[in-house]
Amino acid sequence: MSIGRDVDASTGAPVFGTERWSGCSGPSSGGGGVALAMPVVTESDFRSLGVQPLVAHIGPPDGWIPIGIDMIAWAESDVQNFEMQMLGQAVQVRAIPVKYVWDFGDGTVLTTSFPGRPYPERDVSMRYAHQGWYEVSLVTQFSGEYSVNGGAWQPIAGNIEVASEKRWIYSDLRESRLVGDEVPDEYLREPERGPDTLGPVNPNARVETLTEPKKQR
Repeated sequence: MSIGRDVDASTGAPVFGTERWSGCSGPSSGGGGVALAMPVVTESDFRSLGVQPLVAHIGPPDGWIPIGIDMIAWAESDVQNFEMQMLGQAVQVRAIPVKYVWDFGDGTVLTTSFPGRPYPERDVSMRYAHQGWYEVSLVTQFSGEYSVNGGAWQPIAGNIEVASEKRWIYSDLRESRLVGDEVPDEYLREPERGPDTLGPVNPNARVETLTEPKKQR
């Protein structure tokens, strides 16, 4: 039995509730010998549900971090649940975060199977070596499972990736300087972000896959 659906011409997304099948005259729960068509949630269906990006945090939260000090990253990670109708049947889908890819903008990329925790934990952390603004991004990979009419959970073939909102942080030297009674503005706050204040790539940046939270040191 093959099953198809109409597709939204503007988005390319499948339109649930427009399923068609061949090999029988349609789903039936009666005794006429026609088997009930069992829905199968595909990767395309999974992607069309609109899994929400995780909220990513980097710290400290003041917008800057001293050079050589641990910057901590973590994500608010939860299973997301969806309900829909397919072939006239109730289908539940759950999206489960399984992998987190952090790009810290200086060449450091950390891939983990855990979301990290806020300070004082250092599950996911790194140190900038140079001064300047850096863009931090998180891409989360979700696996999916579905249940038909409250039955057993079944895996969805294929995972999806969802990007979180990007964050900026300023890595600052903050060295001691002699000043008068009035402290210049540039000593009190980060400079404006622009081409001249972006931080350089660190040639010794880490690219690692972490299988367990980073231990305290």
